[in-house]
Amino acid sequence: MNSQHILNCKAINISEKSVNNITDHYRDIRKQMEKIQCSENSINELFTIEIVKFLSHVKLSANDPAVLILNGYLTHTKNLEVINRARENHVTLLTIPPHCSHKLQPLDVSFMSPLDTFYVAAIEKFLRNNPGRVVTQFQVSKLFGEAYLRSATPTTAINGFKMWIISS
Repeated sequence: MNSQHILNCKAINISEKSVNNITDHYRDIRKQMEKIQCSENSINELFTIEIVKFLSHVKLSANDPAVLILNGYLTHTKNLEVINRARENHVTLLTIPPHCSHKLQPLDVSFMSPLDTFYVAAIEKFLRNNPGRVVTQFQVSKLFGEAYLRSATPTTAINGFKMWIISS
């Protein structure tokens, strides 16, 4: 610490110890910010890995492309590797603006609500038909399967996208 700095601190009645504490505090903040930066990079890497997995499972072509709907997170919109891989593999990335996916996302609006309703109904039916029993991990897949089959219909999907105007 130079003498000018000490002089200024004394002029505004801050001790050298306080200055050191503040400096340490900002150093800690910088370290935390570096950790956050690392975690953002890790999230980018994880998202890239997931996209690669997705692309390995779907076999798309210029005649049979796909649209992948993403929320507006930076890991989706600023990840050049993902954007390039999607283009190379005939995937159009459609990004929903940040902070409004709950209003615009078709699956949330059209599919998840009926799935939730049918799943609760399946559980209630199971409990009524099996007094004294509880739903355990052994019943979940059967109950969820019943609900899924009732909610995952072409009509549900079509209704979910009716609010979107998608033109070619």
